[in-house]
Amino acid sequence: MAFTQEMFVNPNIYSSAALETVALVTGGANLANGARLLGFVANNNSASAAYVQVFDKSSAPSGGAVPLLVVNIAATSQQSVDCNCLNCLPVVNGIVIALSSTLATYTQVATQLFVTAAWIQPGNN
Repeated sequence: MAFTQEMFVNPNIYSSAALETVALVTGGANLANGARLLGFVANNNSASAAYVQVFDKSSAPSGGAVPLLVVNIAATSQQSVDCNCLNCLPVVNGIVIALSSTLATYTQVATQLFVTAAWIQPGNN
């Protein structure tokens, strides 16, 4: 798929309404045409360092799930991620962003995550 500037005119925006454990960025249903994550800003409200994990899912990950992307985030801090270097991180099922206490696999933590994410769905923007 070739990218054109037109694709980035109207990205979809997800923003947490409150602190959460898992952000269902593209909603709770599988996507018909896949999507591409343009980037996100994550806030860790916890007093402990954690890992922000991105999954190709349409529902919350189960314990031990392997993420597509992992970003270390310090305690009570914010981290921004630009996915352009990852070809706008393509997904098939959906985009889920979660806070985990472990690096390689998902381990649920207390509700301490706030996310703002931008994504596109080819053919729908």
